[in-house]
Amino acid sequence: MVGGFIDSSGFWLDDGGDQSVRGVQAVSSADGLNDGGQWSVVSEVFLGGRGSCRAAGWWVGVTELVLGGSGWGGVLVKAAETRRGTTTAMSGTEQSAVRERLVDEKIVRMYFYAALLFLTTSMLAGLLMSFQLIRHNPLRGLELFSPGRWRMLHTNAVAYGFLANGFLGCLHWAVPRLTLQPVLNSRLSWLIFGAWQLVVLSTAVGILLGQAQGLEWGETPVWIDPAAQLGLLLVAINFMTPIARMKGPVYVSLWYFMAAFVWTFLTYAMGNFVPEYLVTGSSAGAVGGLFIHDLVGLFVTPLGWGLMYYFVPILTRKPIWSHGLSLVGFWGQIGRAHV
Repeated sequence: MVGGFIDSSGFWLDDGGDQSVRGVQAVSSADGLNDGGQWSVVSEVFLGGRGSCRAAGWWVGVTELVLGGSGWGGVLVKAAETRRGTTTAMSGTEQSAVRERLVDEKIVRMYFYAALLFLTTSMLAGLLMSFQLIRHNPLRGLELFSPGRWRMLHTNAVAYGFLANGFLGCLHWAVPRLTLQPVLNSRLSWLIFGAWQLVVLSTAVGILLGQAQGLEWGETPVWIDPAAQLGLLLVAINFMTPIARMKGPVYVSLWYFMAAFVWTFLTYAMGNFVPEYLVTGSSAGAVGGLFIHDLVGLFVTPLGWGLMYYFVPILTRKPIWSHGLSLVGFWGQIGRAHV
């Protein structure tokens, strides 16, 4: 679907003005057409959902349609295989099959459930720890419930239980839709899901048993670190593969995601292996301070910004003003904060 635009009736028109493929339904009035005749409204159209059709035997799908100016000045169009011809609407069963082939919605839900569970746990741990601030620890004398250990459990459950699970769920939702490619392997996705929950739970047990490392957000017991590091590598492989298979320009969200996959892997290694085995004294303190900063700046920030560029245009039904400017912001953030 290149070399054309969508008219107000929902037809894709090629440069000659012929009606090639129908099935993309406008989501507002004709006022959504800009001066160049391009549809300038976000249409949340899932592959296999509304807007999909079958043209001469080929599946056609448009996902997160964002048409703006010419080139990549706000344009995000991703389409599956198309062929000109008479179109027929897909049945509900066919739509579900195509949608499930692209995105495993069950694993998305499971990641969100896990994130909510760990968020609740972390808040309860933080509440328990906070009682010491008013000198009213209800579990005084119980080593496993000492405020110091539960504070570490609180911060780790937020970082690795709530945020990591929430981000992984969003990535399983967004990356396949932005690339029109499924993740590398669905079984690998479920393996990562189960292994990561085991890592977070084992970390909590290790902290409560007094096996934490002496570094903020790096308290993960040493016997957990190799498994967590391997898990981050598998996450990068699982999501980077569909991005690498793409042809054409890469939307800014995927730039942020790719950066996060690399940076998070390196940041975790820096905070959990370097101070433990390679440096000591004030050098270890400097590395620890950099780790705390980078865990926010190189893990939370790029994933958060990438998801913002994905969801905000959909929620506002407006394209981003300039894709080129968003890339300037991406590289500017790297140079300003982390080089």
